[in-house]
This record gives sequence, C-alpha cells and structure tokens, in this order.
Amino acid sequence: MRNMIVCAMMLLFMVNVGTGQESSKYEKVTVKVYNEKNEILTDRLYEGSQAMNIDIQQLLLNHQDKKRINVHATFYKGMEVTRVYFDSNNISNFHEAEFFCEKIETTMKPYFGVGVYSVDDMTGVTVEKIVRTSPAQASSLMLGDVIINFNTVAVGTFCDLQAEISACQVGQQVEMEFERNGQLYKELVTIGGQINNTLSYEVCEKPKLDLTYESEAPNQLSVYPNPTNGVANLTYSSSTEEEVFFYVMDTNGSIIHKEQLIEFKDLAQVQYTFVDEAAGIYWFIIEQGDKVHKQQVVYSRK
Repeated sequence: MRNMIVCAMMLLFMVNVGTGQESSKYEKVTVKVYNEKNEILTDRLYEGSQAMNIDIQQLLLNHQDKKRINVHATFYKGMEVTRVYFDSNNISNFHEAEFFCEKIETTMKPYFGVGVYSVDDMTGVTVEKIVRTSPAQASSLMLGDVIINFNTVAVGTFCDLQAEISACQVGQQVEMEFERNGQLYKELVTIGGQINNTLSYEVCEKPKLDLTYESEAPNQLSVYPNPTNGVANLTYSSSTEEEVFFYVMDTNGSIIHKEQLIEFKDLAQVQYTFVDEAAGIYWFIIEQGDKVHKQQVVYSRK
C-alpha cells in the first residue's frame, strides 16, 4: 500500500511538471519561520516575479533572531529545474553567521516527456499526455497507445516506466513496445535530458562577488563564438581525469548530439557545427563523473 501511495504522489508531481514543460516558466518559494516551541509563526508562499525577486542569502540573515527558518523553492524554465532545500536546524552556527554562500550542484537526468496511467489488468500503461516537442513526441506514440515494454522490461504502472527511464543514459537509444488498436509495434526511441540544479546555503567567512563557490578544483567551460551562425567551439578544462561526455541538447530536452571525449587529460577542445537544427537556444553540456557543466548557446542560421 505504501508503494502505491508513493507512486501516486510521484505521478501527481510528474503531471504537474509535465504541464510546466509547455509553459514558459514556473517559480515558487515557500518560507516557514518557527518559534522556540517549533511552532510555525509564519508560512508564506511566493510565486512568479515575487519568488524571483527574493534574495535568499539576505532572507536568512534577516531571520537569524528566529529559532528556525525553512526555505523550499522550485524554479523551472525550459528543461532546467532549480531546487532549494534549506533548514537552519541543519547548520549549527546559523545564528552567529555573518555571511551565507550559495553552493550549486548540477546533474543531468534522463527524460522522455510522457504522462501515463495503468490499464485495468496492469499489463501496460496508457499514454494520456505527450509533452510538446519532447523526445516522446519525436517518436510515433499517440494518445491512447498502451506502452507494454520499455528497454525490454515490462511496465505495468507509471512507477515502472519512470524507473526504466531513470535507469537509462541520456542520449541512449532503447526499444519501446506499444499497442495501438490491438496491433503491436516496436520502435527505437532516444532518451532526452533534464538539467537539475540543487542550491544549498552554507556559512562562509566572507562574501564572494556572487556569493557562490565550489569545494573542488575549478572547472572551466567556454563556448565561442556565442551567438553563432553555424560553428561553435567548446573548450573545457579540468584537473580530474574521469570520463568526459559532451552533449548538445535543445530546450525541450532532446539530445541533438552526444560523444565521449576520448583520452581526456586537463583540456578538451571540440568544434560543433549546426547543420539541420532550427535557429534558437541550445545547451552545450559537459558531464564528467557526477558533475555537470553547462552553457547556453544561441544559434542563428545564416
């Protein structure tokens, strides 16, 4: 029963996110302040421009006289999601801090862009939503189709499908089997990507220019010319020697290009040429180990 409840909660969340993918952006910040008895004094919700204008570092400094402050935030734009989870109880010297610095961890998660529900006998999932311009729409899926297998694994619930998508690699081609009007079809589909940023706030001795820092050796990613009318040159430097993958992703999460940078050591230089892509904004993404570095590139066709 507990697993069914968790699955239902995931479905609700993913449907909301899926709807958001077709809108321009989504911003939400919740701030809860507690007293000495851990009772909520204020519980405020900020959305839209109000959420965007909140200076979280200053907000924390302004509430150091309170027993506890809890900040949860979600900012969504295109295929980039930024989340904030902060609880002053997790910082022992919160009330004595002079400055708070922002730390960003970025990952890229597999994404397909389909909303589904289970059929009565749990032998598949019926497609009820296909996110516009998503990897799912690039396939031949239609509303009402029943997905039976994904990446050779049977799927009977939304959670089954989500688990199989999450187990894939961004840019990976997998086989999908689905039923339409009693006829079975098989198709190779390509898994897209979603950029996920997690922001945390820690006590620091002095403020940085942008109040951000990284704990590891710096990595540098640059793209030029940007904007470009065809050719873009990427340069990436790193002090680690883990495997490096280079992706080009559109703002809908579809992977346009993926390659491993072979024999990477300290520095990589890649030239990418836009050919058949539509003019617009693209992500150039470097994935090394569990770290993701990204830069938006504007492509204007000649």
